[in-house]
Amino acid sequence: PYVISSYIQLIVNIMTSTLIIYLIISLYRTIKNDISLRLQQMTEDLMLEALICKKQYVENHCEPENVVPALEKRCLEWSKCFNKDFNAAFYNSSIGAETLGQVINSLIEPIGFKALLVGGIGLVVWVFISNVLFGYIR
Repeated sequence: PYVISSYIQLIVNIMTSTLIIYLIISLYRTIKNDISLRLQQMTEDLMLEALICKKQYVENHCEPENVVPALEKRCLEWSKCFNKDFNAAFYNSSIGAETLGQVINSLIEPIGFKALLVGGIGLVVWVFISNVLFGYIR
């Protein structure tokens, strides 16, 4: 009985650990995928904005030799708009942080903080009680 209970305890602990690792990996992949999609969407939006700025720049004859004095300031704004580096670390990190916050909120809000807390406490109790019971059986 001692050896059998030890093996059963080992199997239960491996299954519990596997479940926890699976949940963590799934959560990581989901968050990574959401951030990647959001970064792609935001980059596309910024590139569209740059195209619109470029179009306005060209339509209003904003080349330095042809610029109208009344449009100098606006032409400079359009020039800055379409010359931005959208792959800069600032955009990626700020969008990534914003998306991470949204993902965490979208996970916690429907489930509820209390349900997550009860689930976490339940998992800890499960691990503790199963190990204590197997120790008691031996």
